[in-house]
Amino acid sequence: MTERLRKSDSELLANDIRLISIQPSEDPGAQVICSLNHFDIGDGFLRPEYAGRSRIQHRKDPDEWVFINHPQKATAVSEMPDFRYIWGDYVALSYTWGDPAITRNIVVNGHTMPVTENLEAALRTLRSKPYIKAGWKIWIDALCIHQKDIVERATQVKRMRDIYGRSMTPIVWLGASSPDSEQAIDLIEKLAGDNQLLDPSYLSALLQQNSKIFGEGVWRALHDFMLRRFWSRAWILQEISLGKADMPVLCGEHTLRWQDIHSVSKTLNKSDEIIRKYMRDEVLDVGRELDTKVWETFGVVEVIEVMKGEMRTEDSINLFRIMYLSRLVDVTDPRDKVYGLLALMDQELTRQIKPDYGATIERVYTDFAKLSIQITKSLDICRHVGVPGPTALPSWVPDWMSPRRLGSLGDIPHRASGNATAQVRYPFPDILSCRGFVFDTFDGMGCVWKDEHGNGWTKSTVIQTTGTSNAYGDRAAMCEALWKSLVANRNYLVETLTDDYGALLAVPALHAAQGQLPNEDLEMIATSHLLQYCMGFYAGNADFLIAGRLLSHYFNDNPDFTVMDPSVLRDALVARDRINLSRRLFTTSKGFVGMTNQDTKATDKICVLFGCSTPVVLREVQDARYVLVGECYVHGLMEGEGLEMVEEGRVEVGVFEIL
Repeated sequence: MTERLRKSDSELLANDIRLISIQPSEDPGAQVICSLNHFDIGDGFLRPEYAGRSRIQHRKDPDEWVFINHPQKATAVSEMPDFRYIWGDYVALSYTWGDPAITRNIVVNGHTMPVTENLEAALRTLRSKPYIKAGWKIWIDALCIHQKDIVERATQVKRMRDIYGRSMTPIVWLGASSPDSEQAIDLIEKLAGDNQLLDPSYLSALLQQNSKIFGEGVWRALHDFMLRRFWSRAWILQEISLGKADMPVLCGEHTLRWQDIHSVSKTLNKSDEIIRKYMRDEVLDVGRELDTKVWETFGVVEVIEVMKGEMRTEDSINLFRIMYLSRLVDVTDPRDKVYGLLALMDQELTRQIKPDYGATIERVYTDFAKLSIQITKSLDICRHVGVPGPTALPSWVPDWMSPRRLGSLGDIPHRASGNATAQVRYPFPDILSCRGFVFDTFDGMGCVWKDEHGNGWTKSTVIQTTGTSNAYGDRAAMCEALWKSLVANRNYLVETLTDDYGALLAVPALHAAQGQLPNEDLEMIATSHLLQYCMGFYAGNADFLIAGRLLSHYFNDNPDFTVMDPSVLRDALVARDRINLSRRLFTTSKGFVGMTNQDTKATDKICVLFGCSTPVVLREVQDARYVLVGECYVHGLMEGEGLEMVEEGRVEVGVFEIL
């Protein structure tokens, strides 16, 4: 922002925010003209009928805002909700800045200033909307925060919860229309508008009857729509989580409801193999490759909806889930991997975080980890480590800028340390001292997901088991331990695994029965990438011994395919694929089985740290000093069973200093 604009818009007071008013124009080619002023969004400026109801979860339900969802149905000012504040009201824009090198000029308070092409397009589109013509103001970060003023920027970053939460609604701007965006929008509306089409099995059968039932090129259009830059932006996690189900999503002149995008994403995230073939074929038709990141986008959308529910009922969100998502999104400033998510965190935590854009990235990440441990009394923030690479960070501090490599063992916590809280101190500034116990040591390890040459599931990486102990007693119990280990005994976003995923041990039989299966759904799964990945895992571990028997000893060689539920099997394969990414199967000296980071070494130790919901792998590097390799799943240790060993004196509690 120019100095002239800064002078015309003085320092913000406690409850003030700056808001943009766009001058309406009937000429679509006319330059965008705005005014910028600040307004108090505190309760003292609410109209009497809205007193105490300014937050998004408490405000009047704006169902009459049908003009946002269906502009053609309502244009009259009388159909819009009343202003809540004595000075008017506002909405908050959620968007991506776009290429900073490509700009367009707009006029703000009588002065010409450049903004990114994407923002100018958003302003140009918004000025034609009835709510803008009626005087609704807009909060836009690029215009309403002095971005070059580090102090103001840090202060305003902490206010995102209030700014978006007190707006009548966030408005999502995906960007200008593209040649095929209308196709994608039409497809989303068709699928979301018919509950049958949101059933993965029904959708699968329909597409197998007529793959072009929704038109030519629609899956390619959806592929490109869900890969727009907006979806990988970190700030959307908090901005959208503070919105409502009917929050408008704009793409050019077209408008969608957020809940429609969520419904479709949830369906396609469960039925990726059904759609993958059609999407891949249509992308290949134009000489391109399918970008599997589109399924990450479906997953992000689904998790955002879960977070929206948590914000309404609990006023904060599972911190582990928030930070797991931070690895999936992009930021311009690495510090915003933390600061860009403050609005979603527990308010006790956010109150103590003082955004400092002048601090080193290492300092920001380390201080955040320390504060998280202090406030939550949990070491679960440390579960995010395990991504190798050069870093100046302590091993127990996650590097949020490292790309996601490990799937989570469950954002719904296990209970490996029971109800114990973290008992920590820092003998040196960045050395974490905590209490816990060594549970077991590794015996054998299965093949790695990928070796140093990029080869997948190679038998040569197996470290063979030497013992024959079965901690679970018999074959049936070991079978259960195996398949539950493959999915970490969790389904996506579900606290307890209610479905029987034992069909994972019938995958080799299913693969062998291709062409003879009782229904088309199973045939499709039998040829799917998910099943091929599972078969690759089994092939690489074919010689691996568990309790003195080959892995194949535990397979179900004669399953009844007529009672096998394709949707449950598909969910099981998705869960296995998510957990097995960069992990390997292992056995322990006591006869337990589980899954661990593929970088684990045979000499590492399996430990339970008080305050951590999963067991962890520690590597001793000095006398009684360790580095944290990552979390692991040990079947039979995830619900506090190890604490019984402590009470019985079978393991000894000690102090671990983690570098």
